[in-house]
Amino acid sequence: MKFPVLALALVLTPCAARAAAMCDAVPVLAADTREALRGVEDIVIDREAGVAYLSADDRLTVEEQIGGPAARTTQGGLYALALTKLDGPLVALPLTRDFAGKIDFHPHGIDLFVAPLGTRTLFAVNHRFLNENGRWRSEQAIEVFDVGGGGLTHRTSVIDPLIVTPNDVAATGEEAFYVTNDHGSEAGLGHAMEDVFGRGRGSVVAVDLALPPAQRVRVIARNIAFANGIAISPDRRFLHIAASRDKALLSYEIAQPDKAPRVIPLPLGPDNLSWAPDGRLAISGHPDLIRFALYAKTARWRWGVRTSPSMVIRLDPTASDPHASIEMLWHDDGTMLSGSTVAAVGDGIMLVGTVLSDRIAVCKL
Repeated sequence: MKFPVLALALVLTPCAARAAAMCDAVPVLAADTREALRGVEDIVIDREAGVAYLSADDRLTVEEQIGGPAARTTQGGLYALALTKLDGPLVALPLTRDFAGKIDFHPHGIDLFVAPLGTRTLFAVNHRFLNENGRWRSEQAIEVFDVGGGGLTHRTSVIDPLIVTPNDVAATGEEAFYVTNDHGSEAGLGHAMEDVFGRGRGSVVAVDLALPPAQRVRVIARNIAFANGIAISPDRRFLHIAASRDKALLSYEIAQPDKAPRVIPLPLGPDNLSWAPDGRLAISGHPDLIRFALYAKTARWRWGVRTSPSMVIRLDPTASDPHASIEMLWHDDGTMLSGSTVAAVGDGIMLVGTVLSDRIAVCKL
């Protein structure tokens, strides 16, 4: 999630007597520099390969740099963390050092597509910051990487006027994916009005690079109150969208794009969405959106807000009453980990990432 001033508060409702996960917050060190990764905002687990892919960016440092004299920002990156090595110090292999040396790279949401023959493609939202003659401008892209040989090979960058404020991506093929735009305006007054007045102008965009250029990118859903995480159901029938400001999960029937979505109320402002091995949806997010907004904006200020609560829930979006199926997996007041944005669930484990912290939570289920 990016850092808007969100105008709505969440009222936390009990969803379980106690949390189901036991978690510890630990740093993840880059294998080459031994520095702790900051802002592991999204995580995707490849259970078959035994790897978790991490999307990390030091967002507060970058915000300071684009407001100052720096010629180039501190680069973010994608990393691979072996799931067999979660008991000791966590060390992740950097996958995009060479790529970030050529193209400004600040990854956000990511997703992995595994083809029937086993080839893998990793998609990443990229918020580029470009310094041109001393003036900064932003550029939004979806980066497409082929996975293989222990690393990533960049295939292409997708840039389009309809990809305005990309937050998360959900892959449907080696050249096809969905993207959420959390705002309708990238910056300026329109962006600010969405935040202050809670206007729902987020959208979902479908991309298929195999189609003719004029048909490759199209908007399939509009007027979403901060469209955030996105997930496709295993049977490919439904598209689930996290509507952060509305404290809801929106479920769209893909075959009937004009049909109104099913709205599932949630006890948190949902961020990223991840499928658990049991077929339920794990949702990480913010039980107090106003406190999260203050934390995201002021954490480094002398009198800033230093913590923000985190919560992870799991539910069955296909149940007759999905709200009744909500199970609390983890809840923290911010003492252990602030601003949780993703919960990636594997076999008996869960990894929780955050927007700013230099740690992730490693949980046993």
